[in-house]
Amino acid sequence: MKQGKKFNYKVEKAAEDTLQYLMNRQFDNASEIAAKNLKKKHKHPVFLFVKSVDSLLQGDEVSFRSQLDALFKLPSIRYTDYYNFGVFFQQHKLDVLAVECFSACVQLKQDFFEGQEQLGNSIFNLGEYESALGAYSAALKLKPKSKELIISAGKCCSKLGHYSDGLDYYESLLFEHPFDSDVRTGYASCLIGLDREAEAVAFLGKDIDKSYKAEKDYYLLSLVSYNNSKLHSALKFAAKGHEINPDYLPVLKMYGTCLGRLNIHGLAIDILKKAIEKDPNDPEVLYNCGNSFQGIGEIDQAREYYMECLRINPEYYLAFNNLGFGYNYQGDIKKAKECYGIALELTPKREDFHSNLLFTILHEKDSSPEDHLREARVWQDKHAIPVDERVKEYKFNPAEVKKLRIGYISGDFGDHVAAYYWLPIAEHHDRDKFDIFLYSQKPREDELSQKVNAKIDTICDKKRDVFNLSDEELCKQIVDDQIHILVDLSGHTGGNRLRALTYKPAPVQATYIGYPATTGLETIDYFITQPIHTPIESAKYFSEKLVHTPGCTSYNIRDAGRNVQSKPLPYKKNGYVTFGSFNRPSKISDACIDTWVDVISGVPNSRLIIKSSGTAGDEFKDKIIGRMKAQGISADRIDFRGRSSYEDFLEEINEIDIGLDSFPYTGATTSFDALFMGRSYITLRGTGAVHAIVGATYLEYFGHPEFVAHSTDEYVKIAINAAKNMSQLEDIRLKLRDTFLREIAGSGPRLCAALETAYQKMWDVYISGEEKDHIVIE
Repeated sequence: MKQGKKFNYKVEKAAEDTLQYLMNRQFDNASEIAAKNLKKKHKHPVFLFVKSVDSLLQGDEVSFRSQLDALFKLPSIRYTDYYNFGVFFQQHKLDVLAVECFSACVQLKQDFFEGQEQLGNSIFNLGEYESALGAYSAALKLKPKSKELIISAGKCCSKLGHYSDGLDYYESLLFEHPFDSDVRTGYASCLIGLDREAEAVAFLGKDIDKSYKAEKDYYLLSLVSYNNSKLHSALKFAAKGHEINPDYLPVLKMYGTCLGRLNIHGLAIDILKKAIEKDPNDPEVLYNCGNSFQGIGEIDQAREYYMECLRINPEYYLAFNNLGFGYNYQGDIKKAKECYGIALELTPKREDFHSNLLFTILHEKDSSPEDHLREARVWQDKHAIPVDERVKEYKFNPAEVKKLRIGYISGDFGDHVAAYYWLPIAEHHDRDKFDIFLYSQKPREDELSQKVNAKIDTICDKKRDVFNLSDEELCKQIVDDQIHILVDLSGHTGGNRLRALTYKPAPVQATYIGYPATTGLETIDYFITQPIHTPIESAKYFSEKLVHTPGCTSYNIRDAGRNVQSKPLPYKKNGYVTFGSFNRPSKISDACIDTWVDVISGVPNSRLIIKSSGTAGDEFKDKIIGRMKAQGISADRIDFRGRSSYEDFLEEINEIDIGLDSFPYTGATTSFDALFMGRSYITLRGTGAVHAIVGATYLEYFGHPEFVAHSTDEYVKIAINAAKNMSQLEDIRLKLRDTFLREIAGSGPRLCAALETAYQKMWDVYISGEEKDHIVIE
């Protein structure tokens, strides 16, 4: 309205209604009123603004900008118009335009408090905290006791790292607002910024139940614990905050994240889904939800969340890495390598991504041990610390060591298969001769892991959680602990700390159990194995010297499965032979599938059960069904099974008559489980690599080389002949379990004795200064 012009109530009422429609996102209604009034030549700023917004909504930014510039030149525009336009832009997260409007507003009326306040808010949203603080300071001159403004000024100070100034702002509110959560958490955040974390935690804990919105206080306590890798405490505080207000978004996100990190995936998924409903555009929450789905083996669902995460943030490299894991698990090695490659391209220094790529190479159809060694050397070149940064001096005199201190480092302490190989050996260490230190890289706090870890805690002198330590800090901790021999139990599997080992924090370092190939590291001296798995001729594929302990490896069934009985082979009851594979899809190559098709084709009416610990994926299933159908085999002769409890898994082994091993990556743990349940299996002996021959070496160790093939044709022939001689398989059924219990589950004491002898020899070589060589323990 021009100055001096008569007030037109109808026009102003129409403008007010138009603005209300606009704020409520009822754009059609706003446009209709604006267009009608503009036809009547009512050039009210609000109507012109709506017209410019129409252009913006249609994607015509040039026209929008031109109209907005013209609007700003109108002599009739008022400071309140600028303010309302700014609020509209602010609501639509167009804070650059909002700042333009609010700036014009306060230029016309400098003492307009709301304009100064919202100007500060939009500048804050843009991350320009110094300028935002200036706007808030100007507003505070108008209302110096405004709690909201003082809090906003304190937030700016925190963002700028001016924690002392921020503390002053919040402290000025504490007397009148001692139980206001925004004041309390702001004050505590500044204390944390000033390295007064303990004081902040104590402050928040005091009178927290009197806090007006205590969920905010609990969220900050949870965040502090999480950032310090105290996941139990973080979960406890987040759970309390969620109990108080289950709709508070930051608590939902934190609660779900903590649950997932502690492997409590089912509840994590429920909580994170609620968070996603409230904020569907947070890539981190989508990523964490994908992690929990992947944690329960639901690979396809996990992939959906990772893809949505990448839609929002195409450079979210963690999602690419975990997509690679999923594709690898489902046997799509090409896609897995592509995803790992993208992740490494985005973050070339992530050695764990490179380790994942190395593990994937083991599953590749045409890869060789030479290929793996070559890539492992690349890992060494790219990620190992320089030689001159390695530890040069240890905190002990080697000549005076009377009791060896052994350190084991792993990401798999808890309910993980690696623990079931290591624990039966480690529990027999002679504690009079050896101190045992454990370094746990990955927290596992599910119910089963808690039981396993309770036992692990009894067999060591010291257990440290080190997942929150940097490589440098971990190295220092190991040096301070005066570890003489450090043993890696992960290799290039998840949760490894190989880069920390490139500092050489212990004078003797070895790798054992967790990975079936070389690490490629110059600083790892020995690869501990057995000659049946890694004959001396394979030494050329290792950067480490081989240490041979006698016999086979040790492994024990989880407690929950030890009472599951081996039942008679079901072929008589069924009237047909049932074959089975219980290996993950990534181990099952196309050549393996073709061989299985020939087996099923050669045994009339036979069935095939394929089970994995996660979702195999439609592409994998379709590939197998397609090849079966091409040979005239009905799809109803194939039974795909998914994840189950361990007891049910063992019971499902009772449903098969003969196992079919995968290749070229053969089964290891699943082969032991089959043997424990009294089931023989057919395997193809590969060449060179541990993972290619272990299925064969187990059978040979158990005295059944007749089930080991040396070609795919022989594999088919052995399987068909076995199906014709089921009584022979029934005769050896219970003998297999007896052999397992005696030679594998019961091998811990003798293997531990051999291992301790090997440790002593490693140490003797070190203190003598002799050149390292292979070690053989008879």
